[in-house]
Order: sequence, then structure tokens, then C-alpha cells
Amino acid sequence: MIFVKQYIKYSVRIIFWALFIAVLGFILIRGIVLDGKIEYIYDFSKPNFYISELKPEDRVESVECTVRAGFQRECSQRITGDPVYFSVKPSRRFEKAVVSVKFRMPESQTVKQPNVIELGILKDNLLKRYELKPLDNRILDSISSEWKTLRQGDTILLQREMAYPDINSFLDNLPDPREIAAYNFVLKPRYLLAGYGPGNGNHAIPYHLRGAFQIYTYIKDENLDFNFEFSDLNRDTVHEKIDITVYYLDEPIFSRRIDGDINDTDNGAVSDLGKTEIKIPGLPEGAYKLEIRTNDDIMTRKLATKQNKFVFSDKLWFSGSAENPRPGGAGKIYTDSKIIHFNTTNPASLQTISVNGSELRISQTYKQYSFENHSALAEVAFSSPDFILAGNGMFAFNTEEFFDPRVGKVDDFFDPAETNINYIIADYAYPQSDAGWKYSSVEFDLSSAYSEEGRYGFIISIPGLRADDDKQDYLEISSIKINLQGKSIWQFLGSKIKR
Repeated sequence: MIFVKQYIKYSVRIIFWALFIAVLGFILIRGIVLDGKIEYIYDFSKPNFYISELKPEDRVESVECTVRAGFQRECSQRITGDPVYFSVKPSRRFEKAVVSVKFRMPESQTVKQPNVIELGILKDNLLKRYELKPLDNRILDSISSEWKTLRQGDTILLQREMAYPDINSFLDNLPDPREIAAYNFVLKPRYLLAGYGPGNGNHAIPYHLRGAFQIYTYIKDENLDFNFEFSDLNRDTVHEKIDITVYYLDEPIFSRRIDGDINDTDNGAVSDLGKTEIKIPGLPEGAYKLEIRTNDDIMTRKLATKQNKFVFSDKLWFSGSAENPRPGGAGKIYTDSKIIHFNTTNPASLQTISVNGSELRISQTYKQYSFENHSALAEVAFSSPDFILAGNGMFAFNTEEFFDPRVGKVDDFFDPAETNINYIIADYAYPQSDAGWKYSSVEFDLSSAYSEEGRYGFIISIPGLRADDDKQDYLEISSIKINLQGKSIWQFLGSKIKR
């Protein structure tokens, strides 16, 4: 009897330790990923340890589930506003991610379907810049059935009239950049502005600028000449720095770093960081980009240039009278952006903004308001500065300074009938379809992506989809599958031994 009790006792211990070792081994193998490949799937049926939920909550509906034959539970979530975000935290470092999304749009003929759906990974946290790749582009789908189409792998060339026999001929002998639109394709045509003459005076921005921004300017027979004055607002404990980079044909040709002050407290004592002059002689004629990369604790108190043409791209936070008094508060800004977003964190800047005479009431802080612009150049009039202006185009404080040197983009507002575009070059794979659902996969290089404590940020972009309108449009997501690839444990150990 004693022997039997001891036998049972030791057997239970052996089973316990065997299970413990098995579970521990599974966790270790799952975390280490011996072969360097692993797959995570978020099907919305329950929280996923590696893939977060979609945020923010006011742009998504509650998860809905149905039970199919065989008691199979299928869940999905509808996105009602653009954009939404999720993050991925792998068990270890990987080099590549292939993200596959299963989605569908409203079947009703009376509800507008999103024209463009993109997935992106965060590349630059300061500039909030995402590398966007296409999941679906219904505009390209439509144009490809009407225009002459050439395909080489995933690269397609659409021509209004056949002028190039193949894609290489097009790339080797590009037409006028104003005739080209690109989508998910890096094209670097040289932009030349007819009738441009060099600047002969100073042009200054009448407001302070908060945080990061990008400027496009044009040079011909003159120096590139910009002057900045920066301040550190000291509203956080981060030691700030300012990186200024000049690009020509998307290649960096000049860079400078400016350190913030030695005050690492958040006491709000504003520090003057002095003057910075960027003067580069002997540049060839063309468009140039200046990127000012910093965080929102840095304010550009002064920006002056001798260039006749200079515009801001995509996003601009201009401030002024609320924090640092400036003569006058009301003003105007001009943009070719087809969708204009407004946002303010300052209650004093709640106001009614006019866009080409149409009024848009900004009544809440920390809320995004949007306006669809159907004109070539919209006039935005405001009564008080200190708000964030964003869109898919250029912004200028003067119509004479305005120009847009970038190649056209096939986005939600692209209409070939209303443009002079005759050629579209794109890197685009058509999504697969099955039983009303679409499936699309895109690949990202994780080595150049931004991560914080091993977590990568992703965005799902659906331009034109707004949660605050009365439309019943949405994008429904059924699953997000992520295949990660990196070094196997043997490759990792081998690289360490070689060192």
C-alpha cells in the first residue's frame, strides 16, 4: 500500500514536471523562433497577445461575430473613420514582415465604397511618417480597363494613348512630369519651372511654427538661402535636437544638427536657440526639399528666405498670438490639397474657418475636422492661429509663392478626366477576391522601421472615410495576418562566432 502511494506520488511529480518543461519549452521556442519564421493572426474573436486592437475607438465599431455551420465563430470589425492604427510586438527582432488583410466594403449601391485602402508602417516617429503600401485602389482598377496597360511583374504603366512600347522605354525617356502620376512607385523626374526668375528680396513667414515640417523651394541662378530662429519651449523633459536636411531629387545633399538647451525640465521656461543660416551656392536649377526634423517642444520663431517659391508639404502647425504675441492673429493660407484636416489643442483657437467661402466650425479641441476641396487652389481663412493643418498637398501663405513640384498621386481624389495626366506608373498587385471578401498582402522592411520597446506601429489609411458624417460607408476587416522573417538561431550564432 505504501509502495502504491509512493508510486502515485512520484508519477504525479513526473507528470507535473514533464508538463512544466513542455510548456516552458514551448514558450521558449515560441519566443526564440528557432527557424526565424513565425506567423501571428488576429481574427477579432479574442485579443491577440502580439497584435493590438484597432484604435482610436471613435473610428471603429464594436467587433461583431457570427456562428457558421459546424459552430465556427467568425468575427470582424468595421472601420468608420480614417485613419486607424494598430501595433505589433514580436517575441524578438525580425527583418521582414508580410502583412495580409482580409477585408470588404459595403455591398449596397447607394453607399460609396472607399476608393483607396493602404497599409503603412511607422518609419519616423518625429515626423509621424508612414511607409504606405496599397491594399486596394479602385481608381487604378477602373483606369486600367480604359487606358492602355503594360505590366512587368507588379509594376504597371497606364497610358491614355500608347506612346511607349514597354516600361523601360518610359523610365529611360520620361515625358513632362506634369503629365505623370505615380502610385507606390519612386519616380525622380527633374522638375523645371518655366519663366522662373531668381529671388530679389526677403520673404518671411508671419507665424511661429511648432515641431517638424517640410519645405519645397525652387532654385535657379541663385543661392539656396534660408534663415531660421528656434526656441525650446521646455514643456517636456526630453533633450531636443533639430536636424535640418536638404534634398535634391530625393537625395540628401546637406545636413546640420542643432542641439536644444541644457534645461531638461518641463518648467516651461522658453530658451532662445539662436539663429541658423542655410546658404548653399552653385546648385543646379530645380526643386529642393528642406526637412526640419524635431519634436513639438521646438518652435520656429522666424523663417525667412530669398527664394520666390516655397511651400510647406502635408502638415503644418503654425502658432502665434496665443503663446508668443505676434502682430495680428487672423490670416490666410492657400493649398491644393483635396482633403484638408484641422485640429487644435488650444481652446483659444476654437473658431470658424472659411475654405473658399464655405464655413467649417472648429468647436472642440483634440478633434479632427475635415473639408473636401474641389478647387485647384483653396483659400483657407482663419481668425486665430495655433492649429494643425494637414492634407495631401502643399500649403503657402501667398499665392505668388505657391507651386507643387511633386509628381501627381493616384489617391482618393484623382480624376483623370479633370487633369492633364497621360501616364500612370504604379507598383500595384490587384487584390484577390473570394465570396465577397478581398485579400491583399504587402511587405515591409523592419530594419528601417521605427520601433519602441520592440513594438512597431501600423496604420490603415482610407482617405475620405469620416466617422462624423451621416454616410453609412465603412471598411470591414476580418483578419490581420503577419508573417515575420528573420535570422534563424543558427544564423544568429554563426554571425556571432565569425565576429
